[in-house]
Amino acid sequence: MDDLYEQLKTELVRHESLTEEEWEFIKAKFSYKAIVKSDFLLKQGQMCHSLSFVCTGLLRTYSLNEGGSEVTTHFGYNDSFVVSFPSFRNQHPSFENIRALTDSQLLVIEYKDVQDLFKHLPKWESIYRKVIEEAYACMEERNYILQMLPAGKRYELLIQNAHPVILQKAQLGYIASYLGITQETLSRIRKRLTQITF
Repeated sequence: MDDLYEQLKTELVRHESLTEEEWEFIKAKFSYKAIVKSDFLLKQGQMCHSLSFVCTGLLRTYSLNEGGSEVTTHFGYNDSFVVSFPSFRNQHPSFENIRALTDSQLLVIEYKDVQDLFKHLPKWESIYRKVIEEAYACMEERNYILQMLPAGKRYELLIQNAHPVILQKAQLGYIASYLGITQETLSRIRKRLTQITF
């Protein structure tokens, strides 16, 4: 268990240095949660009460479009955070689902404890802001890629930049919806790239 908390500490101090006392105060706010493959961390319509740090595993955030198709918007993997941020921030029902694609281990902090850290630990505000800024920058980059680049280039960038576990563990259909293309289109792109490689 200690090694999981060390993972979290490593991620947090990447944004802001912490004394041992500050770290222990933060650590006490996080609790361990195991989630098995295919289980939901959050379902559409539920309130998102927690922010989760992924220690091991892979989770998918997705919504349903008007046609009832699933649209993947985010993958949560080792050393990253998963949350339905609009629901978490505003404490209203989520329009997103978060589901485990593999058995996963998380460290979870509740909304009320996030607010408590804001009140009692100034450095937490800096850490939290930087985590959110990083997530927003990734979202903006993804929006640009979806709107401005052709399908083949989107997949090439995913291969270059994505965490390996996404390509290893996520179903092709999930990756395709994340890239804004059909699974058939993704299969053609993968076949073309394989032919070029060999």
